[in-house]
Amino acid sequence: MGIAIGKAAWLGWLAAVVPALWALAGCQGAPDSGGYDLPAADVVIDAASAKDAKLGDQGTAAGSDTPGPQADGGQDLSTPEDGEADAGPSNTPPQWLALPTVTLQQGTSTTLDLGPLISDAEDPKSALKLSWSAKQVALKDPGTHQLLVVAPTTWFGTETIAILLKDQGGLTATQDLKVTVQEVKAEPPQRTKDCGATVFAIVAGAAAKQVLLSGSFNGWASTPDKADVLTDPTLSGNWTVQKKLQAGVYQYKFIVDGKWMADKNNPNQTPDGFGGSNSVIEVSPCTP
Repeated sequence: MGIAIGKAAWLGWLAAVVPALWALAGCQGAPDSGGYDLPAADVVIDAASAKDAKLGDQGTAAGSDTPGPQADGGQDLSTPEDGEADAGPSNTPPQWLALPTVTLQQGTSTTLDLGPLISDAEDPKSALKLSWSAKQVALKDPGTHQLLVVAPTTWFGTETIAILLKDQGGLTATQDLKVTVQEVKAEPPQRTKDCGATVFAIVAGAAAKQVLLSGSFNGWASTPDKADVLTDPTLSGNWTVQKKLQAGVYQYKFIVDGKWMADKNNPNQTPDGFGGSNSVIEVSPCTP
């Protein structure tokens, strides 16, 4: 929008301003006004042009390429554009190498060293944490990435376990561990060749600490001083005991580290009255 100035006002302004400017220039006398060619129409002064002129007086003309404000010494104090600021260091997820397939027999265990298989660009290996969710196979990590893999005694097959690796920044990476557990069959109870004791056996695993035999022949005793204690002299996970029995039919179970279980290698089973089963053995008269 412009500002309109009438002809009379314009002439009045010139009459007041021109002599003053003439005097400031050091000229003598009065300027000759006869040479002025004044416009017949009103004069319009653009407000935007006036603003630009004011900015020009401050040293930054509108539309010029002059840079923004500077401090003493020429330092540029202008604000960087969005996205130009330093992003800072970034965190990357930990890395896995492929895990080997683990094969175990029932009741056995092995240690898997994960140290050479994990890495992180920002964090030391000692700061990386492991977690997992397994259904059948037991995993234990003492905190040194030496993963203990324990095969169950009552299950066999292949289980794939997703192992999650987490760094200090909360980023994670997952790798699958495949564990195959092979079935181990123990012999069902049977008499020795000399018609002596009956041999009971169970694959309880080398990690088992105590295996007992309890049944109708010993009053279903559940403590080592009264039940029959099985041993694993070869540390193979195959626990055995010999017990001399008279001819007859007996029910029995094994107690492995406090857990009662029937003999899976003996197909003769009967309900135990608690939702489970007792194993049944029939000892025939000895006929040497």
